[in-house]
Amino acid sequence: GGNKLGGKMGRLGLVKVAGKTAKINLERLYLYYFKTWGVHTEVVFYDPAWEKIKEICKKRKMVWFVTTPVNYEYTKAFFNCELSKKKYSEVILKRYKEMERMGQKIQLHVHLSMENNMFYKKQRKMVNESLEWMKKNGFNVTEFVPGWWTYNKDLFRILKELKLKPVKKSDYYAIHDYELISGNAHLW
Repeated sequence: GGNKLGGKMGRLGLVKVAGKTAKINLERLYLYYFKTWGVHTEVVFYDPAWEKIKEICKKRKMVWFVTTPVNYEYTKAFFNCELSKKKYSEVILKRYKEMERMGQKIQLHVHLSMENNMFYKKQRKMVNESLEWMKKNGFNVTEFVPGWWTYNKDLFRILKELKLKPVKKSDYYAIHDYELISGNAHLW
C-alpha cells in the first residue's frame, strides 16, 4: 500500500534504530539527500537568521523562495518585525543580492491567504507587485511558491499569465529559513 512518491503523504517506511522501529516518510528522506533544498525565506531580515543563512550558503547551493515588501504586514504580525517598511525593504534587498552573489538561486514566495479564499483580483495584485519588485531589483524569477502551499484555480491562472512555474512540494526538499535557527542542527 501507500501513496506513490510525490503523493500527499509520501511512502512510509519502517526503520530500526537503536532497537526501536519507527515510521519515516521515505519521500522526505529522498528529497533531503538527493534533491535541491527549497527554502521558504521569511525571516532573512532577522540578524541571527541572516548569520545562519550566510553560513549555510557557503556549504550548499539552494533555491530561496523569498518574500517581498508586499508581505510586510504578514512579516510584522508573524515574526515581530519592528523595522519600518522602507528599512525592511532595504534590508531584504541587500541580503537577497548577497545570497545571489554567493551563487544561490532566488525565486518568489508570496503569502496570500491561509483559507484559500482570496479573490482573483487581490491575488493577481499581490503576485504582480511582488514580481515587479523582484524584476525592478534585477532578479530573474521563473518559479513560485505560495505561503502554506495554498494553490487554487485562480492562482494557477495568474501564474500561467505571468509565466511563473508553480512549484510542487516534491520539486525540492522544502524547509523554512526560521527552521535554520530553531535548534534543528540536523538540517545542516
